[in-house]
Amino acid sequence: MNPQKLRIPALVHHKSSGRGVVLLRDKSGTRRMVYLGKHGSTECERRYRKVLADYLAHRPITTRPKLTRHHSEWPTIAQLNAEFLTHAERYYVGPDGKQSGEVRNFRLALRPLLQLHRDTPTDEFSVTELNTVRELLLDTEYRTHTRVPHPQGCDRG
Repeated sequence: MNPQKLRIPALVHHKSSGRGVVLLRDKSGTRRMVYLGKHGSTECERRYRKVLADYLAHRPITTRPKLTRHHSEWPTIAQLNAEFLTHAERYYVGPDGKQSGEVRNFRLALRPLLQLHRDTPTDEFSVTELNTVRELLLDTEYRTHTRVPHPQGCDRG
């Protein structure tokens, strides 16, 4: 009887991404790549040993490490908005000392942003979130139900 040779998958360098990777075969024989982190790092080596131990013990292998969510030190959209409006109230003042209409326009323009993303840290705000604000502004139901304290509404002539 010829026992099947045990092959231990090697840790290789994925040059295009700079990460370490191990190629594993499942029971059906299909290959699967498991990325392990930056090649040459201690985290990559540690993860390789963990994946190899799970593979040899026939345990399921997690392809991605669990991401831990950290609390952002960046200000939220609401905090940034408050700082900006404080600045605008001091900056947009006429020669007579009266506040101009720009501050009211800023408040109206920022209302949908605050409605959707008030508690979002600014470092997590991206184009995707900006597109959701844009879609809300284009939504006719939102525009008809928003009470705007100006006879012409939010639209420009």
